[in-house]
Amino acid sequence: MTPAVCKFEDGYWKNSHTIEDVIKRIEQNARKKLAMTNEEVPQDIDFIINTRKLNDYPIIKEFNSKPNCNIKNQKIKLLCDKFEFEISPNENSQKLAKAIVGAGLLEMNARGFGYVNVKTL
Repeated sequence: MTPAVCKFEDGYWKNSHTIEDVIKRIEQNARKKLAMTNEEVPQDIDFIINTRKLNDYPIIKEFNSKPNCNIKNQKIKLLCDKFEFEISPNENSQKLAKAIVGAGLLEMNARGFGYVNVKTL
């Protein structure tokens, strides 16, 4: 539904990271969100089976900087992406997927990024 933001220390992920790094980040993030409900899943699961990036170029989203920032009315530009994932059918992977559906994919969900739709096959 909305593009996802994957924030690495060195900027946009495609400049210095692979899609496997993003998948690891997605799983770590989903585990953190699931832990907020006092649930955990084992570390050795195959969470995402297949993945596909839906956009050829980064999606640029602009929003205003924080109110307490030194520079007033500065626009911040984020580079975002849309993904399609196939989640493993095992129970633990489905728990992680439900955490993503409920709370959002990757980072900056409170700003409206990373909300997903579910397709059943």
